[in-house]
Amino acid sequence: MITISKPYAPMIIAAVRDAVIYQEGLLRSETLRDRADHEEHYMHLTQFFEYVQNE
Repeated sequence: MITISKPYAPMIIAAVRDAVIYQEGLLRSETLRDRADHEEHYMHLTQFFEYVQNE
């Protein structure tokens, strides 16, 4: 487990949230070649986002 200083926690949550939003847009696009890789990455991002919010 890592320890994150309280001032940095909101920045980490915002960064992960932005990554989730970006991946959602990417998954809606028609230009993806390997959708399965992006879907797996999106799944891990959303799980990490929930984890970070709960910590």
